[in-house]
Amino acid sequence: MNPENPDAQKTSEVNRGRDVAGEQPAKHDAQQARPEPPKVSRGSLLSVVVIVLVAAVIVAVFGIVSRKHASAELAKYTENTSAPPVTLEQPVMQQNAREVVLPGNIQAFTLAPIYARTTGYVKAWYHDIGTPVRKGEPACRNRNA
Repeated sequence: MNPENPDAQKTSEVNRGRDVAGEQPAKHDAQQARPEPPKVSRGSLLSVVVIVLVAAVIVAVFGIVSRKHASAELAKYTENTSAPPVTLEQPVMQQNAREVVLPGNIQAFTLAPIYARTTGYVKAWYHDIGTPVRKGEPACRNRNA
C-alpha cells in the first residue's frame, strides 16, 4: 500500500471486503463504473406533463375558434350572395277564364322526311323499349317474314 495515494488505499480496502464476501472484484468494478442515468424527480415530470397538456388545450382552442370564425364568415357570405326566396303557387283554372285567340299558325321551319331503317311492316310487338329480354327471344315479328 502506498501512503501517498489515498484513492489506491480505499480501492484495496474495498477489494479486500469483496474477496471476503466471495465476489469477483473485476466484474463488479466494471458494473459500477457505468454511470447510472439521473433519476427524474416526480415534480419535474409532472411539470412537463402539465406544460404538454396546456399546449394541447391551447392548440385545440385555437383550432375550434378558427373553425367557428370560418363558419360564421361562410354563413355571412352565403346570406349575402344567395338568391332571394321565392314562393311557388300551383296554377288553378279560374271559373270566369276566357280563351284567348291569337292570329297565326304553327309550321315547321324545315321539312325532313323520316324513313324506316328496314323495309317491311311490324306484325306483332312483344316488348317495349327498355324491357329486359333474354338471348334469342324476339322483340317483334315482321309481316313479310
